Amino acid sequence: MKCNKYAKLVLCYILLLITTALALGQDRDLSGPPILPALGLVQTFQFSPTLFGASEVQSGRWYQSTVFNWINVWAFNVEAEYPYRAYMDPTTFPFKYGTFLVDYEGLLLTQHIGYRLTDRFDFILAVPVQYIGGGSMDGHIEAFHDALGISQHRRSDLPRNQIHMFFVDREGRQHWLGYDEVGGGELGDVTAYMGYRLRSEGPEAIARFAVKFPTQTAADSIRNRGFDFALTSAIDWNWNGLRCNHGAGITYSTHTHNELPRLYHLRGTASLSTELPVIQHSVSVIAHLIASTPSASYPQLDEQVIELTFGLRLYRGRSRIDIGLIENMFFYDNSPDFGVHLTIVTR
Repeated sequence: MKCNKYAKLVLCYILLLITTALALGQDRDLSGPPILPALGLVQTFQFSPTLFGASEVQSGRWYQSTVFNWINVWAFNVEAEYPYRAYMDPTTFPFKYGTFLVDYEGLLLTQHIGYRLTDRFDFILAVPVQYIGGGSMDGHIEAFHDALGISQHRRSDLPRNQIHMFFVDREGRQHWLGYDEVGGGELGDVTAYMGYRLRSEGPEAIARFAVKFPTQTAADSIRNRGFDFALTSAIDWNWNGLRCNHGAGITYSTHTHNELPRLYHLRGTASLSTELPVIQHSVSVIAHLIASTPSASYPQLDEQVIELTFGLRLYRGRSRIDIGLIENMFFYDNSPDFGVHLTIVTR
């Protein structure tokens, strides 16, 4: 019931933005990379900087974007002396350190407000809210896997559309988390980005410094409660109508958990985005590849995250709308099983 309530509110907000965007007049080019940070297994609980493009904020103009991500995560790893079967009692089975299960669905809505301060400096403020719940995609994903002959990877072993989080620490203790511990709606971590334009013509280039503030309102103990700092860069260029963006960044977290999973202080991320117009000035095909270094000292989380997003970009007046589908590029147990991405940018 709660999930449906939040989903309806998010849907109404997005429809209002789309209606406003379609009513705006013509303006300058709005191309740039999808506003999509890495969405790895723990990125819902850990900050990952957005690699904005070099021309997100026009000179002397306000900028705003609304980013909506709907992700479904199913991932597990089993460490034990002998195989675990579905009929066995997980509370008494001798799981070893490194065993985990993560099954949840997340709705993430981030509002960005930016302004060009001078010809070279701009400022962007990101305010995220999110809802963590059991969701409604599990049955559809299983049907899709069946249609293509893809293994369910034991998705059907547990009840659909519920939160399940479980891990075993170094002392062999089992930790079970459900809706009461990690579910519900909340304010995320507010982030401020300060950009400095390095180059305005030819390949455009920009560097940004970001500060993440620990504003999350959730009461659980697995969130990153400290300040994070990030330094990012981006280069935008065009070639015969093909628009490309290269982004890179490094993030330093001042806080890690004493209990598992222990998050790394230092992480890196990089992205490559391409946009190919199919209807001039109106419709483009976009592809966004993003990679992030390992997040934590724990099995599967100590591997890189690689995600690929394909979608369409629609231009209308002073706005653009990105619609994309998110998928882990290869079979990784540290990335969303499936996701939907929607961005609305207006100036």
